[in-house]
Amino acid sequence: MTFVSDGEVLHYPISTETKFRDSKARYSYGNFPLNAKVVAVKDAVSWRREEIVFGGRGGESVKAFLYLPKNAAPPYQVIHYLSGAAWWMGFPMTDVVEGRSPRLLPYIRSGRAVLLVVLKGFEGREPVGAYANLDIGSAEYAEVVLDHTIDMQRGVDYLLTRSDIDPRKINFWNDSSIELGLIVAAVVGERYSSVILIGGGVYPRLRHVPPNVNPLHFAPHIRAPKLLLNGLYDDGTPERTSAEPFFRLLGEPKRRSRFEGGHMPPPEIAVPLVNAFLDETLGPVRKQ
Repeated sequence: MTFVSDGEVLHYPISTETKFRDSKARYSYGNFPLNAKVVAVKDAVSWRREEIVFGGRGGESVKAFLYLPKNAAPPYQVIHYLSGAAWWMGFPMTDVVEGRSPRLLPYIRSGRAVLLVVLKGFEGREPVGAYANLDIGSAEYAEVVLDHTIDMQRGVDYLLTRSDIDPRKINFWNDSSIELGLIVAAVVGERYSSVILIGGGVYPRLRHVPPNVNPLHFAPHIRAPKLLLNGLYDDGTPERTSAEPFFRLLGEPKRRSRFEGGHMPPPEIAVPLVNAFLDETLGPVRKQ
């Protein structure tokens, strides 16, 4: 996360459709077989976790975790989730469901599935932690973003092969890491029915990042309905200079909720807001 002072309010121009299409083309990957299979299963009281492997960019094997709710009927709605900086530093990905502070567990208990794609450098896929502090303008960073964006798209491809998943009801949820999240949301496009962005904001240095890896160029072209949640006391994304300009950069339909707090909303704030948004954009869950 990049921290900025609450100083000058900058204007972030809206990229044209032509420039967006040119940047998006970099993330095309053609047709190659997924060769997907479930390699392990874990059961808990409220969910079943399937560990999956499928073919990613460059023929690499990509791992993913799909949590299926036990209190809902298929075809399931899905939250395709991308965490913030912790995953880049190698923190266990499954903690968001199975750890001491399982922030996604309430949504599974509400009847929605969750997909976590293990990207290169995340826990369980080498080189763990190697990409946490790359220079956003570097050639190495651009290559990593290409890997990550294609593998996230392949995760959606996998969901669409399953008869127990509703292909029209896939949500993308990104906490904080907008540098990748906005690119993924724009590139996947209409395959996402809605997008949730928590703790996101813009900062001046992004204006000088090359267009094909610049989230500012992708943000205005996310077509799905968007929900932004920002803390009023988040020093990383000050309201006046970061969070509000970020919201203005996004196209309609969109909405914002601000809460009394820091970077991430506590469950008592997030759960009702997020579930209401998902009910609206994906429809109510089919209970067992």
